[in-house]
Amino acid sequence: MPERVTESEFLRRYDLTKGRLSKILLRMANGGWIERLPGHG
Repeated sequence: MPERVTESEFLRRYDLTKGRLSKILLRMANGGWIERLPGHG
C-alpha cells in the first residue's frame, strides 16, 4: 500500500460506499493505524 491513498482510490479499488468507507477510516484512525489528512481525498 502506498504511503498516501485518497478516499477516491479506496472507493474505486474496493467498491465501497462513501458511508462504509468513512466508518472504516474512522475506526482505523482511532486505532492509530492511519492519519487522515483533510482535503486530500
